[in-house]
Amino acid sequence: MPACATEVNDDGSTNWSRQWGSDVYNFARALNLPKFHYVGKCHGSIPGWYIAKNHPECLKSFASFFLAPHTKAPNSNKWFDLLKTHGPMEMLKSAMRKPETGLQAKVAEMSAFGKIDASIIPKYAANFAQNIWASTEECIDTLANMEVPVEYLFGTDDLFFQDHLDSNVFAMLNTKGSRSVILSGERHFMEIDCPERIASEVFTFIDEAAKDY
Repeated sequence: MPACATEVNDDGSTNWSRQWGSDVYNFARALNLPKFHYVGKCHGSIPGWYIAKNHPECLKSFASFFLAPHTKAPNSNKWFDLLKTHGPMEMLKSAMRKPETGLQAKVAEMSAFGKIDASIIPKYAANFAQNIWASTEECIDTLANMEVPVEYLFGTDDLFFQDHLDSNVFAMLNTKGSRSVILSGERHFMEIDCPERIASEVFTFIDEAAKDY
């Protein structure tokens, strides 16, 4: 366990989902941000879930794009099966509607982190939002009593959306006061395929979250 870790599991290992959330919360406090909008894509939404659960007073709104807490068994494992059978490049290509232009941008983005061993991808992916809660029942209770405006955004052709369809639909239907958008034909890396569309969804949601209907 790293010496700086403050969020640990019962076995003493670091709970990375909670640790990441705690780090972002403390960073916001250090910047003297009393209340802010949080926008997270896929695993980047995990800190938002931590803050929504533990410090909802800090959030004006929370956009959880392409990921919801998994409270149901997986429907399939198509996306990570691609990693096993065809390797990381095919996995990345499957997540783009326009891989002929998007793949180069994604590889350049990932290269900023240095050489990545593909074997760590499943370990990284295992740190899901639901790991923030001690139990599935506690997670479901948080969704049912959500104190923060939440938006979900998914693409119909996102294999990861399909792999966890039951969890995603449950979250959309059972998160108190939430807004949900499903874009036909879009995939997991839609922020690369159509960044202006994603930005539009973010700002529309922020505008809507400020209204008291």
